[in-house]
Amino acid sequence: MKNSILDRLNTYFREYFSDATKPTARNLFLLVVTILTLDTFRSVRFAGHVLSKLADTSLNAYYYTLRTDNCDHSRWSDTTVSKAMGVVPDSLEAQPLLLSIDDTMVEKFGKKFELCSKLFDHATHNGSNYLNSHCMVSILLSFPVLKDSRIQYLSVPLE
Repeated sequence: MKNSILDRLNTYFREYFSDATKPTARNLFLLVVTILTLDTFRSVRFAGHVLSKLADTSLNAYYYTLRTDNCDHSRWSDTTVSKAMGVVPDSLEAQPLLLSIDDTMVEKFGKKFELCSKLFDHATHNGSNYLNSHCMVSILLSFPVLKDSRIQYLSVPLE
């Protein structure tokens, strides 16, 4: 049963890694499965126990894949949008698509983070309106689907 589930997932995600070499595509696929399996993905080492159950590949191979990856990541968002639009039923084609842009401050406590600086945050309650933080901007596409005969919106992250 385990292999049939992995085979189905591999078929679904294959389009994301179509421009990668076979070993790179395999390693990226296993990393995606691990991210989906775990509640938190802190690092490749943290995920090692799941990865070791899926394949007899050393952690160094995953680090190498992530470091030398030559995949076109911009295609990933195109693939995600294409797959998302494929689940919108014909009866909901007239419903609007929603594009959400959010900037979120992520407080950092160290000094060695790239693009980390003192940023103004109106919602901060620490005695100052400035945080040592990183501003993360996310873009979501929300599209309509039917659930229990009602329209609901599902969101997928874009770049």
